[in-house]
Amino acid sequence: MTKTGKLLRRATKTAVTTVKKAAKVVERKVEREVRRRQVRRVLREAAGVAVTTGAGVLAAAAIEESVQVVRRRRKAARNAAFEAALPVAPELAIEKVTEALKAEGFGILTRIDTHHVFQQKLGISFRPFTILGACNPHLAHRALSHSALVGLLLPCNVTVEAADAGGSIIRIANPEAMLAAGALERDPILAELMADAKGRLSRVADHLAEAAG
Repeated sequence: MTKTGKLLRRATKTAVTTVKKAAKVVERKVEREVRRRQVRRVLREAAGVAVTTGAGVLAAAAIEESVQVVRRRRKAARNAAFEAALPVAPELAIEKVTEALKAEGFGILTRIDTHHVFQQKLGISFRPFTILGACNPHLAHRALSHSALVGLLLPCNVTVEAADAGGSIIRIANPEAMLAAGALERDPILAELMADAKGRLSRVADHLAEAAG
Protein backbone atom coordinates (compact mmCIF):
# COMPACT_ATOMS: atom_id res chain seq x y z
CA MET A 1 0.00 0.00 0.00
CA THR A 2 1.20 3.49 -0.80
CA LYS A 3 2.16 5.97 1.90
CA THR A 4 -0.99 7.96 1.12
CA GLY A 5 -3.14 4.88 1.50
CA LYS A 6 -1.60 4.07 4.88
CA LEU A 7 -2.18 7.61 6.12
CA LEU A 8 -5.81 7.49 4.95
CA ARG A 9 -6.42 4.17 6.64
CA ARG A 10 -4.93 5.50 9.87
CA ALA A 11 -7.10 8.62 9.64
CA THR A 12 -10.20 6.49 9.11
CA LYS A 13 -9.46 4.38 12.19
CA THR A 14 -8.87 7.54 14.20
CA ALA A 15 -12.18 9.00 13.05
CA VAL A 16 -14.09 5.87 14.06
CA THR A 17 -12.39 5.77 17.45
CA THR A 18 -13.19 9.43 18.04
CA VAL A 19 -16.87 8.86 17.21
CA LYS A 20 -17.06 5.96 19.66
CA LYS A 21 -15.47 8.01 22.42
CA ALA A 22 -17.89 10.86 21.73
CA ALA A 23 -20.79 8.43 22.02
CA LYS A 24 -19.72 7.37 25.47
CA VAL A 25 -19.32 10.97 26.62
CA VAL A 26 -22.76 11.92 25.33
CA GLU A 27 -24.36 8.85 26.91
CA ARG A 28 -23.00 9.80 30.31
CA LYS A 29 -24.46 13.28 29.99
CA VAL A 30 -27.91 12.20 28.74
CA GLU A 31 -30.15 10.86 31.51
CA ARG A 32 -33.18 9.61 29.70
CA GLU A 33 -32.92 6.12 28.18
CA VAL A 34 -34.88 7.12 25.08
CA ARG A 35 -32.46 9.94 24.37
CA ARG A 36 -29.53 7.60 24.93
CA ARG A 37 -30.91 5.11 22.37
CA GLN A 38 -31.41 7.90 19.85
CA VAL A 39 -27.90 9.17 20.40
CA ARG A 40 -26.46 5.68 19.98
CA ARG A 41 -28.33 5.23 16.70
CA VAL A 42 -27.20 8.56 15.29
CA LEU A 43 -23.59 7.99 16.30
CA ARG A 44 -23.60 4.45 14.88
CA GLU A 45 -24.81 5.87 11.59
CA ALA A 46 -22.10 8.52 11.71
CA ALA A 47 -19.50 5.86 12.41
CA GLY A 48 -20.82 3.84 9.47
CA VAL A 49 -20.51 6.84 7.17
CA ALA A 50 -16.93 7.41 8.37
CA VAL A 51 -16.00 3.79 7.72
CA THR A 52 -17.67 3.77 4.28
CA THR A 53 -16.01 7.03 3.29
CA GLY A 54 -12.62 5.82 4.49
CA ALA A 55 -13.02 2.52 2.66
CA GLY A 56 -13.85 4.39 -0.52
CA VAL A 57 -10.78 6.56 -0.21
CA LEU A 58 -8.61 3.53 0.51
CA ALA A 59 -10.07 1.71 -2.49
CA ALA A 60 -9.26 4.71 -4.67
CA ALA A 61 -5.70 4.72 -3.33
CA ALA A 62 -5.38 0.97 -4.01
CA ILE A 63 -6.64 1.44 -7.58
CA GLU A 64 -4.16 4.26 -8.12
CA GLU A 65 -1.33 2.08 -6.86
CA SER A 66 -2.40 -0.78 -9.14
CA VAL A 67 -2.42 1.56 -12.13
CA GLN A 68 1.11 2.68 -11.29
CA VAL A 69 2.27 -0.95 -11.10
CA VAL A 70 0.74 -1.70 -14.52
CA ARG A 71 2.40 1.38 -15.99
CA ARG A 72 5.79 0.36 -14.57
CA ARG A 73 5.46 -3.13 -16.00
CA ARG A 74 4.39 -1.84 -19.41
CA LYS A 75 7.37 0.48 -19.43
CA ALA A 76 9.64 -2.41 -18.47
CA ALA A 77 8.18 -4.50 -21.27
CA ARG A 78 8.95 -1.74 -23.78
CA ASN A 79 12.54 -1.77 -22.52
CA ALA A 80 12.77 -5.55 -22.54
CA ALA A 81 16.10 -5.69 -24.37
CA PHE A 82 19.20 -3.82 -25.43
CA GLU A 83 19.77 -3.98 -29.16
CA ALA A 84 22.72 -3.62 -31.50
CA ALA A 85 23.16 -4.22 -35.23
CA LEU A 86 26.43 -5.58 -36.65
CA PRO A 87 27.43 -5.62 -40.32
CA VAL A 88 28.67 -9.21 -40.07
CA ALA A 89 27.23 -12.69 -40.48
CA PRO A 90 25.54 -14.29 -37.42
CA GLU A 91 28.42 -16.67 -36.61
CA LEU A 92 30.91 -13.82 -36.44
CA ALA A 93 28.37 -11.74 -34.51
CA ILE A 94 28.13 -14.55 -31.94
CA GLU A 95 31.90 -14.44 -31.49
CA LYS A 96 31.86 -10.68 -31.01
CA VAL A 97 29.01 -10.67 -28.50
CA THR A 98 30.65 -13.53 -26.60
CA GLU A 99 33.85 -11.50 -26.27
CA ALA A 100 31.95 -8.39 -25.19
CA LEU A 101 30.02 -10.36 -22.57
CA LYS A 102 33.23 -11.89 -21.23
CA ALA A 103 34.65 -8.42 -20.67
CA GLU A 104 31.70 -7.73 -18.33
CA GLY A 105 32.02 -11.01 -16.43
CA PHE A 106 29.44 -13.05 -18.37
CA GLY A 107 30.03 -16.48 -19.85
CA ILE A 108 27.88 -18.43 -22.31
CA LEU A 109 26.26 -21.45 -20.65
CA THR A 110 23.87 -22.52 -23.39
CA ARG A 111 23.40 -22.14 -27.10
CA ILE A 112 20.27 -22.99 -29.07
CA ASP A 113 20.32 -22.68 -32.85
CA THR A 114 16.58 -22.44 -33.37
CA HIS A 115 16.86 -22.52 -37.16
CA HIS A 116 18.47 -25.97 -36.93
CA VAL A 117 15.81 -27.14 -34.46
CA PHE A 118 12.99 -25.99 -36.73
CA GLN A 119 14.58 -27.72 -39.69
CA GLN A 120 15.16 -30.99 -37.83
CA LYS A 121 11.90 -31.15 -35.89
CA LEU A 122 9.48 -29.44 -38.25
CA GLY A 123 11.14 -29.55 -41.63
CA ILE A 124 10.79 -25.76 -41.83
CA SER A 125 13.47 -23.37 -43.04
CA PHE A 126 14.09 -20.37 -40.81
CA ARG A 127 16.57 -17.50 -40.83
CA PRO A 128 19.68 -18.03 -38.70
CA PHE A 129 18.49 -17.35 -35.15
CA THR A 130 20.58 -18.32 -32.12
CA ILE A 131 19.67 -17.98 -28.46
CA LEU A 132 22.60 -17.72 -26.06
CA GLY A 133 22.27 -18.18 -22.31
CA ALA A 134 24.63 -15.73 -20.61
CA CYS A 135 25.48 -15.80 -16.91
CA ASN A 136 27.62 -13.82 -14.49
CA PRO A 137 28.47 -16.43 -11.80
CA HIS A 138 28.97 -13.91 -8.99
CA LEU A 139 25.68 -12.11 -9.56
CA ALA A 140 23.82 -15.38 -10.15
CA HIS A 141 25.15 -16.88 -6.91
CA ARG A 142 24.15 -13.84 -4.86
CA ALA A 143 20.70 -13.69 -6.46
CA LEU A 144 19.95 -17.41 -6.03
CA SER A 145 21.25 -17.36 -2.46
CA HIS A 146 18.66 -14.69 -1.75
CA SER A 147 15.72 -16.11 -3.72
CA ALA A 148 15.37 -19.42 -5.56
CA LEU A 149 12.70 -17.82 -7.77
CA VAL A 150 15.44 -16.00 -9.64
CA GLY A 151 16.36 -19.36 -11.15
CA LEU A 152 13.29 -19.02 -13.35
CA LEU A 153 14.84 -15.92 -14.93
CA LEU A 154 18.28 -17.39 -15.54
CA PRO A 155 20.33 -17.46 -17.65
CA CYS A 156 20.03 -14.07 -19.29
CA ASN A 157 19.05 -14.63 -22.91
CA VAL A 158 20.94 -13.06 -25.79
CA THR A 159 19.64 -13.53 -29.33
CA VAL A 160 21.61 -13.24 -32.54
CA GLU A 161 19.71 -13.34 -35.81
CA ALA A 162 20.30 -12.66 -39.46
CA ALA A 163 18.90 -9.28 -40.52
CA ASP A 164 16.79 -9.05 -43.66
CA ALA A 165 19.05 -6.36 -45.11
CA GLY A 166 22.22 -8.28 -44.25
CA GLY A 167 24.36 -8.39 -41.16
CA SER A 168 23.06 -9.41 -37.75
CA ILE A 169 20.82 -8.09 -35.00
CA ILE A 170 21.76 -8.73 -31.38
CA ARG A 171 19.28 -8.38 -28.52
CA ILE A 172 20.24 -8.72 -24.86
CA ALA A 173 17.50 -9.20 -22.25
CA ASN A 174 17.19 -6.36 -19.76
CA PRO A 175 17.47 -7.97 -16.26
CA GLU A 176 15.29 -5.29 -14.67
CA ALA A 177 12.51 -5.97 -17.18
CA MET A 178 12.76 -9.70 -16.45
CA LEU A 179 12.55 -8.95 -12.74
CA ALA A 180 9.43 -6.86 -13.29
CA ALA A 181 7.88 -9.61 -15.40
CA GLY A 182 8.43 -11.99 -12.49
CA ALA A 183 6.86 -9.49 -10.05
CA LEU A 184 10.09 -9.41 -8.04
CA GLU A 185 11.07 -5.81 -8.68
CA ARG A 186 10.09 -4.70 -5.16
CA ASP A 187 12.75 -6.86 -3.53
CA PRO A 188 15.53 -4.33 -2.74
CA ILE A 189 18.35 -6.91 -2.85
CA LEU A 190 17.26 -8.36 -6.19
CA ALA A 191 16.66 -4.87 -7.56
CA GLU A 192 20.23 -3.90 -6.66
CA LEU A 193 21.69 -7.04 -8.27
CA MET A 194 19.62 -6.62 -11.43
CA ALA A 195 20.63 -2.97 -11.67
CA ASP A 196 24.27 -4.12 -11.62
CA ALA A 197 23.57 -6.73 -14.31
CA LYS A 198 21.65 -4.17 -16.36
CA GLY A 199 24.58 -1.77 -16.30
CA ARG A 200 26.97 -4.47 -17.47
CA LEU A 201 24.74 -5.72 -20.26
CA SER A 202 23.87 -2.25 -21.49
CA ARG A 203 27.61 -1.58 -21.79
CA VAL A 204 27.93 -4.74 -23.88
CA ALA A 205 25.27 -3.43 -26.27
CA ASP A 206 26.90 0.01 -26.37
CA HIS A 207 30.29 -1.55 -27.11
CA LEU A 208 28.86 -3.59 -29.96
CA ALA A 209 27.05 -0.56 -31.40
CA GLU A 210 30.24 1.51 -31.25
CA ALA A 211 32.23 -1.28 -32.88
CA ALA A 212 29.69 -1.41 -35.69
CA GLY A 213 30.55 2.17 -36.44
